[in-house]
Amino acid sequence: MSPFPKHWIQLLTIWQERSAYGENPAVWRFSLEDPHSERRHSFQSLDDLVAFLQRQMEQSEKGEIMSNDARAQNEENPP
Repeated sequence: MSPFPKHWIQLLTIWQERSAYGENPAVWRFSLEDPHSERRHSFQSLDDLVAFLQRQMEQSEKGEIMSNDARAQNEENPP
C-alpha cells in the first residue's frame, strides 16, 4: 500500500453558533474528524476549511501526507 493516500475519509460537522443575546448575526462553524485516528480539525469559517483542504491536497500531491495505515506502521516500527 502506498504511504501517500489519494483519498481521505473525513467526517464533516457543520453547525451554527448564535450570540447568547442575539446581538450579532449567527456564524457557521466547521470541523473535520478522521474516523480512524479521531484527530479533529476545527474551522471558524468556510474559507478556513477550504484552505485546509487545499493544503492537504497539495501536500498529498508532493507525497508529504502519509495514510493512517502507513503512519501507524511507522509508529510501531520507527526507523
